Amino acid sequence: MSQERPTYSKGLEGVIADESSICLVRGGEGQLFYRGHAIDELVERDFDEVAHLMVVGHFGDAAELSAFRAALAAGSVLPEHLRRVLEDQAREQHPMEVLMALLPLLGTLRPADIETERVAENGGKITRVRNEEAQRADLLRILGALPTVIASFHRQRQGLEIIEPDPSLDYLTNFLTMFHGRRANPDDVRSFAIAAILQMEHGFNASTFTARCVASTLAPMHACFAAAVAALYGKLHGGADEAAFRMARDAIGSIDRVDTYLDELLATGGKVMGLGHRVYRNIDPRARILEGMARTLCARKGDDSQAILDVLVRVDASMRARANAKGQALYPNVEFYKGPVFHALGIPTDHFTAMFALARAFGWGAHVLEVFRDHRLYRPKALYVGPDPRSAA
Repeated sequence: MSQERPTYSKGLEGVIADESSICLVRGGEGQLFYRGHAIDELVERDFDEVAHLMVVGHFGDAAELSAFRAALAAGSVLPEHLRRVLEDQAREQHPMEVLMALLPLLGTLRPADIETERVAENGGKITRVRNEEAQRADLLRILGALPTVIASFHRQRQGLEIIEPDPSLDYLTNFLTMFHGRRANPDDVRSFAIAAILQMEHGFNASTFTARCVASTLAPMHACFAAAVAALYGKLHGGADEAAFRMARDAIGSIDRVDTYLDELLATGGKVMGLGHRVYRNIDPRARILEGMARTLCARKGDDSQAILDVLVRVDASMRARANAKGQALYPNVEFYKGPVFHALGIPTDHFTAMFALARAFGWGAHVLEVFRDHRLYRPKALYVGPDPRSAA
């Protein structure tokens, strides 16, 4: 008698794999919350305040924020062995590949091996990693190093002088100053901060889930980050921002070519990157905020960013009309309008996903700490569809 085939969810879609108190996505309503705070409120705050909320769990007071910023600044000074390896990276490498290569080198300074203990909680027992503060300190050191690594590689590949971090500057001002070699414009920092806050966290997305899986093995923080960067690199995740921008600038080029390009792309089964989302059934609130900011920023800059944005707006409208004609709804996600924002801020196209990593790293860190706080090894099952077992005879 044949055995009934069990049901499963391809790609784990809709599967609840763990608990989390970090992020709430209400896809049907197009709403996003970090630790209970709506994204529309959070983008009005300073980046460092939201980063503290993400990593520590609450908005810090003046003393807490000062200590938080000091820890990030201390981590921004790269160890000598990492500097030497950075110098050896080929200029042709993608910045995400450089991050994957260099993150493990930060592990030489990590705290002692991770140990767990059983403790009573809520009437039962849980397993947790000892000394959470040491793990958080390790996290802040890695977060502090990321801007220096990204900015230094950018300067190095351009044949420009590497700018040392300035501990007197806030996190993002310091990054943009190191990246461009001049004191960052406050308006540009503010635009970058909004984009970074919007990208900081989004539940069990592919890179965050990867970080949690690695953390569940009790691998150290830097290993969790290296794995998460690898997951973010893919064009169906973080790489969609670069793909959407290149489509608008290089493949389409002007508004009058939008419909012809889309006709040809869709006729061959192609996909417009940055449109649609697995969770949102309404407009992605991050895309709504980014589009408005992109319009303001590109108009202020007055360079080719405006023309590229105009192409993306036309693509958005055309694809939405095509979907509506079929009785469907299609909206941009957070990747779609990021390209013109970063381009207007002087970020090279192949660095777009590294900008995503710089922001999402705070979310990854929060999730790794959450796994360490209530630990269980991730071990899902697979549905076997291979040949029946064969006799040894």
